[in-house]
Amino acid sequence: MGVVAICAYIYGSVEFFGLPVEGGPLDGIWPRFLAWLVTLLLAMPILIYICTVAVAGLLASGLLLLGRMTRKEAVSYMFLSQYPRHWFVN
Repeated sequence: MGVVAICAYIYGSVEFFGLPVEGGPLDGIWPRFLAWLVTLLLAMPILIYICTVAVAGLLASGLLLLGRMTRKEAVSYMFLSQYPRHWFVN
């Protein structure tokens, strides 16, 4: 899911920055390319985190509805990836 979000960001941002989609020389557009690269590097971890929260939120919601997790555990799992204590085997 994160890879799909990153690919969508890449294709949308290439057009936004006015970079040639088909590739080619960067003569005259080097500053726009660097700006695109910086925004891509900043967007990648943010998009991965958002997608991770979305997937973990779906799982946590399902387990919350089934009564296998408390609300506090679900929120901790969704945003911080902290597993509930009863998932660990002694």
